[in-house]
Amino acid sequence: MDATAVAFDGGLTYEIPEVGFRFGLAVRNIGSKLTFSGTGLARQTGVPEQGSDADQNTLYIESEPMDLPTLLNVGISYTRSMGSSLSFSVLANFRSNSFNQDHYSGGLEIGFIDVFFVKGGFELSPDQDLTLFGAGSFGAGLDRDLSGFQVAIDYAYRPTDFFSDVQLFTLDILI
Repeated sequence: MDATAVAFDGGLTYEIPEVGFRFGLAVRNIGSKLTFSGTGLARQTGVPEQGSDADQNTLYIESEPMDLPTLLNVGISYTRSMGSSLSFSVLANFRSNSFNQDHYSGGLEIGFIDVFFVKGGFELSPDQDLTLFGAGSFGAGLDRDLSGFQVAIDYAYRPTDFFSDVQLFTLDILI
């Protein structure tokens, strides 16, 4: 079976670097309806009141197009340096999902000499019992400039209610 849709994502960020303030807005999946086609919609069946020795007929199931899950994210952050070796960032985000309940999240990041970072976060929704993940998360990372390219290694941990907890290891190399 195939599914086809055209969608656009877009966003903007407004930054006031002198005071460490950032504001962001993003929308995702704005576009056409998702339409389905392919042999996965075909079924071999007999015609009612036809003899048992009759040939099977191909029945094509007509699929209803569906909307894409449109998302709206509105976020704000504030970063403050405390001397030359310590920085703090406080973040907040609101996410509206057209197919799910709204989510409110926030986080704190503490940076040491712009190399080592410790991070913590939370996510809340109106009915927390309907979510897969626990409310909290944490992580740490290293960020280094190595001869003209940036290397970042991050670890994140997020508990879940039903499956094994999620652990992410990421490596970013910026040239």
